[in-house]
Amino acid sequence: MNRNVLLTAIVLVWCEFLCAQSSEVSIDKKSNYDSWGTNWDSVVVLTNSIVTLAVVPKIGGRVMQYNLGTHASIYIDSALIGQIPTAYQTMGGFFTHASPQSSWNSAGWPPPPLLTQGTYASTILVNSPDSCSAYFESPIENTAGYSNLKGLQFKRTLTMFKASTRIKVAMTLVNKGTATLVPHGIWDVTESVGNNPGIAYDTMIWVYFPLNPSSTLGKGKGYISLQSFTDTTQWFRNAGGPGILGIQYKNKQSLLGADCKGGWICYIDRRTGYAYAKQFAYENGETYPDSGSSISVYTETNTPFLEVEVKGPLKALAPGDSITMAENWFAARSMGPVHWVNDAGIITRPLVAQSVHDSVRVQGAYGVFYTGYIKSLFVNSSGSIVSIGDSDYVTPLDSFVVNRTLKVPVNASKLILADYKSDGTFIGNLDSILLESTSTLLGGKTNGAIFNSDSRVTLRLHGGVIELTANLRERYTAEIVRFDGKRLAVFDGTTPQVFSVPMNGAAFGIYIIRIRLVGSMMSRTVFIGTQR
Repeated sequence: MNRNVLLTAIVLVWCEFLCAQSSEVSIDKKSNYDSWGTNWDSVVVLTNSIVTLAVVPKIGGRVMQYNLGTHASIYIDSALIGQIPTAYQTMGGFFTHASPQSSWNSAGWPPPPLLTQGTYASTILVNSPDSCSAYFESPIENTAGYSNLKGLQFKRTLTMFKASTRIKVAMTLVNKGTATLVPHGIWDVTESVGNNPGIAYDTMIWVYFPLNPSSTLGKGKGYISLQSFTDTTQWFRNAGGPGILGIQYKNKQSLLGADCKGGWICYIDRRTGYAYAKQFAYENGETYPDSGSSISVYTETNTPFLEVEVKGPLKALAPGDSITMAENWFAARSMGPVHWVNDAGIITRPLVAQSVHDSVRVQGAYGVFYTGYIKSLFVNSSGSIVSIGDSDYVTPLDSFVVNRTLKVPVNASKLILADYKSDGTFIGNLDSILLESTSTLLGGKTNGAIFNSDSRVTLRLHGGVIELTANLRERYTAEIVRFDGKRLAVFDGTTPQVFSVPMNGAAFGIYIIRIRLVGSMMSRTVFIGTQR
């Protein structure tokens, strides 16, 4: 066996051994947890040595802690720790509402007391080394003045997994009453931290999500201001890359709604490098609250928190009917910005590649959601693996940076960073990039006609750029068209020239290259496919 391969195998086996020893999951009900006081007993605590989740049944089944290592992501009002409120207060934590807000009562405020801050029943469902889960059930809402919500009950199951930051959150809203209610949906709220030690309101805290490219909200912008809030100075288009909206916390009051179909929203503390993402499923063709919003972000003035919200579609609930919404939470180390979120992790800086002779220099930056390893896979144009490069041990407790030169095997057309758990289970592709390629489009005998022997047009695809080199004695035009018909560029020439057209970062797809000789019927068309 090759010495490097043997060493890699030994390292991966050792990593798997360490993960097995330190990442087993545990769950328990605890008294005076984290010095929160006995009024909040019994706190349900789930941990796997990477993340810790703590739920307080007595104040609405709220998740009051979701920590990566010792870093806290969830806001808690320190003045209210251990208190059982008699009226609605902004305490912090993760909780659920029944949307829309306009259905609560005549004023639309405050939220229904029993669903939001009532005492939830709690049950430990699973307690094994590989996963653990707990079930929470609210009282049935019957508070006077909330007739549109009478009979509603929330049910919630939280599950934690071994060697992972993943938390599966399954939510159900059921009508236990005797009347059919107006349409409602599940609306989850996480009140996230907006400060850091010595910084009361930290402008290094951001929220990112992908805009819906076909949205009609905000005259096609993809987002709107909700209710009577008008400040938009915290919102920045393309903040994490093309089509990624960033919200920078500046201690201003605003409420954004967006019909996000990309399925993720990510809160990140860019000062300390901690990121927390929610993944959810968007349901096409359904009616969403707040002008069609599937997510919302609320920022408060003079209170250091941000609300990161996911909303499900609205459904009419007859007696006994229920609706469900599920999402996954993840945490990772990342300094941001957030370019994309997938099942494996956070893409902070997408993979770029630069050819160096028969090798390629690759760079990228990421946060990962699972303890395990990343394999560098070279694949050919048909998707078959032709070579396996480096394997890197990764952990959510540290960011993952790629900065190396790799020898490119023959016939390799793409480099994939594939993510695996420590036991070898495939998670998904963290990132990928098409490698530099060169192909001859015209030269010699083509389409039944003879060019001059030194006539040649070649195409190179590298680093997100289409590079066309034309060496033709005849006058010609070169046209680059996107598959949807949009023309990207047209070139004319009679001497050797090199044309470069950026593909705009994330604009991957099918491109059409047309070469046509002026005054001749001769032309050549080639399709090139690119995808991440």
